[in-house]
Amino acid sequence: LASACEAIQKRVPSPKHDPNWKVELAMEKEGATVWTIQVTGASTPITCSQAFLKNVPLEAVLYSIFDTKERMRWDSGSFLGFSALQKPRPCGNALGDVIFCRMPGPPSIADRYVVQERFLIKLPPDEHGNNGFAIVMSSPSQTVIDHLFGS
Repeated sequence: LASACEAIQKRVPSPKHDPNWKVELAMEKEGATVWTIQVTGASTPITCSQAFLKNVPLEAVLYSIFDTKERMRWDSGSFLGFSALQKPRPCGNALGDVIFCRMPGPPSIADRYVVQERFLIKLPPDEHGNNGFAIVMSSPSQTVIDHLFGS
């Protein structure tokens, strides 16, 4: 996914191009890029973002994004509510939890309530030996929904 997005940004053919993906550059600013990926047959697009931060400890960045209380401290304008429904737990090579978000709707539209599984994944080093992390979010599986809310 990342290589397909980066290929679009660099305007070169992707070495892992999938003909079922339509990747578009949505936003590019200094050090930050956002792409959308529409997958054939999927009802909603995937959003992928990447940020390069200098002189900031990686652990501090991950904590400020992943910890729900810290996130609300600096990003409360985006959310009316943001809480963890499940404590972080090991999930294979990732750390996973389940979060609840309430985001304000535009005028005359109801707020949006979202429950998502969230996974913190350590990425393999890039060609320069730099390490990174990805936070991947998805709709919860039926098993997780049943566990959290009963069947």
